[in-house]
Amino acid sequence: MRHSPVVLYAAIGGFVCGIGTYTLWPVSLPTILYVALLALIAALVYRRSREQSLLLVTVFLFGAVIGLLRTDAEAEHLRTPALEAQSGRAVTIEGTVAREPDERESMTQLYVKTESALVLVRTEPYEQYHYGDRVSATGQLEQPEAFETEFGRVFDYAGYLKARGVTQVLSFADVKILSTTDNVLSIARLYDVKNLLSDSIERYIPAPEAALGLGLLLGEKRALGDELEEMFRRTGIIHIVVLSGYNVMLVVTFIMFLFSFFLPLRGRVVFGLVAIAAFAIIVGLSATVLRASLMAGLLLLAQATGRVYLVTRALFLAGVLMLLWQPYLLVYDIGFQLSFLATLGLILLAPAIEKRLSAVPRWFGARGFLTATIAAQIAVSPLLLYQIGQFSVLAVLVNVLVLPMVPLSMLLTFSTGLVGLVFPSAAAVLGLAAQLSLWYIITAAQYFGSLSFAAFVVPAFPFVLVPLGYLLVALAWYKLERTSLDPLAYWTIEEVEAQSETKTSVPQSETLAATPIFFR
Repeated sequence: MRHSPVVLYAAIGGFVCGIGTYTLWPVSLPTILYVALLALIAALVYRRSREQSLLLVTVFLFGAVIGLLRTDAEAEHLRTPALEAQSGRAVTIEGTVAREPDERESMTQLYVKTESALVLVRTEPYEQYHYGDRVSATGQLEQPEAFETEFGRVFDYAGYLKARGVTQVLSFADVKILSTTDNVLSIARLYDVKNLLSDSIERYIPAPEAALGLGLLLGEKRALGDELEEMFRRTGIIHIVVLSGYNVMLVVTFIMFLFSFFLPLRGRVVFGLVAIAAFAIIVGLSATVLRASLMAGLLLLAQATGRVYLVTRALFLAGVLMLLWQPYLLVYDIGFQLSFLATLGLILLAPAIEKRLSAVPRWFGARGFLTATIAAQIAVSPLLLYQIGQFSVLAVLVNVLVLPMVPLSMLLTFSTGLVGLVFPSAAAVLGLAAQLSLWYIITAAQYFGSLSFAAFVVPAFPFVLVPLGYLLVALAWYKLERTSLDPLAYWTIEEVEAQSETKTSVPQSETLAATPIFFR
């Protein structure tokens, strides 16, 4: 039985509104129960009247209740009265390093899981720490505070950490390793493989090309250096270094290609899901990576079960799953927001844009890259300008010049690191080829980024202009398409009628370039 899309999106809308409301204006449990009572009353009235508007109100309210309850549960989970009482004092905590250490030039950041909380520990960058280490840390306990960025925006650092499960920071900490993990099944072994590959890449590819290669392949951008990273920002290609959905798509496509030589479809799906999960863990489970990985997993499940993969449904389902896991992503994680908007832009805007780019040749995927870049830029610009405040004038041009080289650079970088573990002489040759491809990307970023007009700062403006901007985008899209919201007309995965004489109607934007789009 097909579910009405309006009902489905009313439920999702209520869920999102519930999370957003509680995040910005925390409500009490009696208020949540009152909303639940309203939903129950609406449901009872609907049973008698069968009025469709009441059905929408009912599912919206029930969705809101779920969102409110989930956010309330997360807020309760993050409450640490004992630690909060010690804020501003020197304390000693003991726990386990729960995430891969974030090593920087000036410090190392450790996410330490104690019995009651997850604490961000900042210490000097001289000692080597690993996931799973049992540590003792002594330092100044602080609550994170907002600060102003170089572009005049206020960055809510406390909210940013809250979306990562952290409410307390231990600064200037003296950290001692109490014990290490030797469990062969620990996630630490995945990080060992990552470090082994990273060391091999740095051995055969010189800097700064090696740093870019590690960014493309594993999302490590810290070795780029501030100056080069700024060039990538000014040219609008920083997303390839912080591991965007495009990079994830390339990695998963390569993995499935390898499995196709010796595994049947079901086997490819099983091992593909395991590989996707392992890769997501290795590169850090950022919002972008998690969203792309979930959508990739849904595609594999659709293939295994003989169902049609509809990318819009997969996007919204992935978003709901992520918010169920961590509701504070909605308001406090710009990566989640931009990733969702960029993907939605590719789904809805790309078909209309491509129709008007028929004069652009398809050589080397030029039209596809241009279409995707324009669609993504339009979709993220209102929020990006509000949150970040910098606009890249040359983003479309540089993306079209650089993106075709990214798959080759990633493949050569990975091959160099892998072969370097076994055949050093062959790795030296591959490393030279990888260096040349990476040099091309760096040169493009440096040349265009150095131009005075490459980017400019947009003065701060009120948030009300953001939804207004998206309203204008929606009106322009509707005028170009002259259609109803067909892309939202179906559920995520539908069963294929193998012998049916009538074919399922699937909107073009759901299937257009589905493989690259759903990862972006």
